[in-house]
Amino acid sequence: MNINVAQIKETWVNDYLDLYLFAKNIRDIKWQQEILEILKSADQEIEKEKEVILHKELWDEYDQINEQLLSIYEQLKTNPYRTELQDRLWELKLKRVELNRQIQEREHSKQILTKNNDIKANEY
Repeated sequence: MNINVAQIKETWVNDYLDLYLFAKNIRDIKWQQEILEILKSADQEIEKEKEVILHKELWDEYDQINEQLLSIYEQLKTNPYRTELQDRLWELKLKRVELNRQIQEREHSKQILTKNNDIKANEY
């Protein structure tokens, strides 16, 4: 998982600056102000974007492992005693368990953050 945070930030900021310029061109002052508020919270928004990308990458890797496992199972049907395939099978299963753990941790953390944000919103 290679996430280039600088690239995410640059793209995100550029997109919002483009929206700001568009809002300025159509003279939508309210929209300009909304965009400025969003830009002020850029770090938080970029962190959210990074988490979305990380989550997607974990699921993509999980899917790739499942495809590899299916391929190995097909090969083992024709020759069940190939130890290198059995070894690779166990490696992939362990990797899948680890990815599943990471995905579950992220989803659990996201739920906790959502609950905390809901509690804070209700306090005001």
